[in-house]
Amino acid sequence: MRPINYEQLGTFRGKQRVVRIDYRDGRVADVELVPVAADDGDREAVPPEAMVGALDPAAMMYAVINRVSAGASCTGVVPIFDGRRRFDLEFVELGLEVLEASAPTGFAGEARVCEFTYRMVAGFVRNVSWGADRQREPRTGRVWLARLLPGRPLVPVRIMVDNTNWGTTIAELRTLPAVPPCATGTVVAALPAKSPAAC
Repeated sequence: MRPINYEQLGTFRGKQRVVRIDYRDGRVADVELVPVAADDGDREAVPPEAMVGALDPAAMMYAVINRVSAGASCTGVVPIFDGRRRFDLEFVELGLEVLEASAPTGFAGEARVCEFTYRMVAGFVRNVSWGADRQREPRTGRVWLARLLPGRPLVPVRIMVDNTNWGTTIAELRTLPAVPPCATGTVVAALPAKSPAAC
C-alpha cells in the first residue's frame, strides 16, 4: 500500500481542524496542520524519522483488509501517522467467530476476528488538561471482518475500541432498506421533484 495523499477535515469546540499529508514514493513529503502542533494543546511535533514507513489511518485499514482478504493473517504491526500522532497498531488474529444480528439489523454470520493494541510513539501533548495523562497507556480493541459479497474483499462489520477516558466504543455495520434501481439511462437531474430519492 503506497498512499498518495490524505486529508482530514473537522471541527472541535467550534474551531476548524485540518490535516493534509502528501506522499512522495510512499513516504511522507509534506504535512499541513490547522492548528499547528504547538498550538494543539502544546503537542510535540512528530520527527521526520518517526514517519518513515508509516501509513495514514485510511491506508492502514485498506492494507489490513487487502491482506486478510487474500487469505493471510492480520497478525503484525502497522505503523501509522495521522498528521499529529505517530502510533503503532499491533494486530493478532483470534480466528473465526459467528456473529448474531443485533437490532435494528446488523451483520449475521462468520467473521474473522483481529485484536489490536494501540501504542502511541510520538506526538504527545506536553501538558494534558483533560484529566489523567494516559497517552502512554496501550489501548486495545477488536475488529470483525466478513465477506458480504462473493469474490469481494472483506469489510469491517464490527469495531470495538477501549477508550480509557470514556469507556468502550462499538461501531457496527447496519443494513439499509433496499433501494430500487434507476431505469437505464435515467438522468437524476431530469426526475420530477416528487420522485423517490432512490435515484
